[in-house]
Order: sequence, then C-alpha cells, then structure tokens
Amino acid sequence: MRAFEIHTFQGGKWKIDSVFDDRDLAVFEAQRMEGSKRYVGVRVVEETFDEKTQQTAVRTIYKGTSVDNAAPIEQKKQQVAAKGAKAAPKGATGTRRPGKAPAPKKAPKSNGLLIAIFSIIVVVGIGAMVALRMLSGKM
Repeated sequence: MRAFEIHTFQGGKWKIDSVFDDRDLAVFEAQRMEGSKRYVGVRVVEETFDEKTQQTAVRTIYKGTSVDNAAPIEQKKQQVAAKGAKAAPKGATGTRRPGKAPAPKKAPKSNGLLIAIFSIIVVVGIGAMVALRMLSGKM
C-alpha cells in the first residue's frame, strides 16, 4: 500500500498538509501550493507499507525549489517577529498604512459621575424617609 503526503514547512517544522493515493496528483498539488508562495517549503513524501513484513519505507519524491532554504528563511522570519514584538509599544500591530495618521486614543469612560449621582439620590431618599417619619411622629 502506498500513500503520498504533502508536507509544508511552517513555524520551524514540517507538517503534514494532505495525503493522496495518486503520485501525480500529489506532485501536481505540491507544485501548485509552492507557486502560491503561501508556504516557505513544500515536499511530497512517499510512504510504502509492506503488509507481509509490517514495515514502512519512506522517501521524498518531490522537493520544492525553496525546501533547502526553508529553515533559514523561517528562522529569519521568527527573529524579525521577535525583534518587532520587543520594539513595538503595547497594543501596536507593527504595520501602518502610509498617509494615514493613527486614530487618536479615546479616554476610558469614567463611572465616577454616575456613582456620585446615585449616591446623592440614595442619601436624599434616606433623608426624606427620616424626615417623613419625624413628621408623622413615629420616631
């Protein structure tokens, strides 16, 4: 039994993207994926399982043109990302469109005024209740 796995290089390691039972289709799809420039590296691995011996043989049958450079490119991307994360201020995305000024930050809403008004209403209400009791002579 044979299976053809497409592996993509992401985050510093190879990951299985998809599995095919047809060699030509797997290689075609890997070439298409490589052309999209979405992945740093793409390869096709053929796995052959021998049912009699219960052994699996693995070999790479297709390596994209950027596979040899995949690890150094990915390491450079991670270094740049780490450097940018240290330098960027809190909340910054690290990208800004040219010609557009950043939106001004809005001050957080304060509930202080609302609390003060509520407190005044409660105090006045309690005072009114006390005054009514005094007037009615029940105190």
